[in-house]
Amino acid sequence: MASNVHLPTWSLANGQDDIAWYSGANVMFNAEKNIHPGNQGQYQTDAYATVLGKQFGVASLKYNVSYTPNVSSGNAIIERAIANGLSLVGRSPYNFGGGRNTADQLRNSFDCSSFVSAMFARAGHTIDNQATTSTWSLQTKGIGVSAGNLRRGDLIIMNFPNGEAHVVIYLGNGYILHDSSGSPTVGVGVNRITDVCNAPGWWGMSWQQMFSWAHTYIRRVA
Repeated sequence: MASNVHLPTWSLANGQDDIAWYSGANVMFNAEKNIHPGNQGQYQTDAYATVLGKQFGVASLKYNVSYTPNVSSGNAIIERAIANGLSLVGRSPYNFGGGRNTADQLRNSFDCSSFVSAMFARAGHTIDNQATTSTWSLQTKGIGVSAGNLRRGDLIIMNFPNGEAHVVIYLGNGYILHDSSGSPTVGVGVNRITDVCNAPGWWGMSWQQMFSWAHTYIRRVA
């Protein structure tokens, strides 16, 4: 009979940088949010049992985790658009230039701007021409708001110094919904905003730097 069970658990997005070990004679656990802070996507848990003083690997499991803040905008259009997007988490790989024709839309094949435009269109609210939508066209839609007035459902359009651009839907509590090759699901996913603007291999900006950068736009489209 095993005297102890060990369950190392980590997200696969960044190797084992958030690995945590859960142990006990009878183990039931929830991945602690302060250890795995809001990362969604694919996780792995391995199981090791100690028998007569020796440790044996007995199982390994990979599974998907999704997360969204428990908040609401009170705006039916925004909530439908967000629900549309969340339904595609882990099911819609990023496709640069995709989502602008019927075939792409039917197979949920988008890039960042076509994803945002399509989710609002599916909520019954057209914010842009789906065939030509872009990060540049979206930064003129709706009304501009300041970072201090950022709300759930607002679009954040980031034009970075290296010439790249990205648009996301703000979920609240520092989380965003977006379509990106850099998300944990390599497509439609949920991230902390700091994961995007300050992660290695992205753009190396802090949250504060991103919102003080003159070419970051916040647009309220519903």
